[in-house]
Amino acid sequence: MPNRGIRPGTPLSLDDARRLVSRYVDHYNNVRLNSATGYIKPKDMLAERQREIHAERDRKLEEARKQRQICRQQALGPTTKDADYQKAEQTVYRSRQYPSHVVLPAVR
Repeated sequence: MPNRGIRPGTPLSLDDARRLVSRYVDHYNNVRLNSATGYIKPKDMLAERQREIHAERDRKLEEARKQRQICRQQALGPTTKDADYQKAEQTVYRSRQYPSHVVLPAVR
């Protein structure tokens, strides 16, 4: 059996305890995201980077929404909304070709 303690991470000496505490503090301040602070690391809170981080997250979310919309449109083909938009464009184009006294039917 390998030489392991019953509980891994249990300090066996004062130096070992200092190393474990130092590792924990480093993880807590530099890696761990805290829900109470909007999932921002403590070091970023201390540096007052919350707005920058939230703006970057919002930008990424918006880009992901656009990409999903493009993927859905490609998968479904032209939607009713797209067809209605194309009809409206054609009506506007036709209305420019005829004199103003000609009334064109409304687009549904």
